[in-house]
Formats: sequence, C-alpha cells, structure tokens
Amino acid sequence: MTSKRNHMIKLLYRNGSSSIPVPILVCDVCGARIENATNASVIFTLSTDLPDLKKSQGSVTQENASQHILFAHTGSCEAEAELLLGIRRYEGYWYLPSFLGHLLINAEVTKESVFEILSEQKSSESDV
Repeated sequence: MTSKRNHMIKLLYRNGSSSIPVPILVCDVCGARIENATNASVIFTLSTDLPDLKKSQGSVTQENASQHILFAHTGSCEAEAELLLGIRRYEGYWYLPSFLGHLLINAEVTKESVFEILSEQKSSESDV
C-alpha cells in the first residue's frame, strides 16, 4: 500500500458547489474518508532536528516542537502510517477521539459551544 499523502481535513459540498461545505477527516494512507473516529488513530513522530528540543534533554516541553502527524484507519492503514514515519508499533499513537477532544480543549472550545454547533448542524441537515 502506498500513501496518498492527502490533506487530513477536506471540505465536502453536499449538494453541489452552492452548498455550505462540511469538514471531514481523510486517512493519510489510503485517502478514504474516516467515517467513524473510533476506527481511526493519529500516528506521529517528534522532530529531533530542532535545536531547542535537543537542549531539553529528551523531554518534549518546547511549544515550538514540530511533529509529523498522519491520520489513519485502524489496521493496515495504521501499520502503513507507522512504516511511513519510521516508528515502531504504537510508539507515536493517539486514539482519534482522544486526539480530537484534546484539540478542542487546546483551542479553548467550550462544551456549550460544541452543543450549539451540533444543534445548528442538525437543524440545517448538513451531515454528509
């Protein structure tokens, strides 16, 4: 299997280009949509090329630490992602629902705003 190296997030238009775009996650290995977050993961590796990281004596505490991140379906796509990044099994692994939760927290998205967005989405029927 070869990596498609697509963007991990795409916008889909439900009813042609005049509709409101809906964000979706895409597997960086096979290029297919990740339809269920519980069947996917985030595979990552830390960059060791940054001078500040080398000075931190192995502890990744620098805010400018870059990572190479791949979104992948569980199973063969996940294993391929690890091969692409040159890491051992589960060395750089995050369960996708946990990753998304932490992403929202770090972006200071509140629980109330998530519920508001979800209720707006239901009323506009923009699910893809």
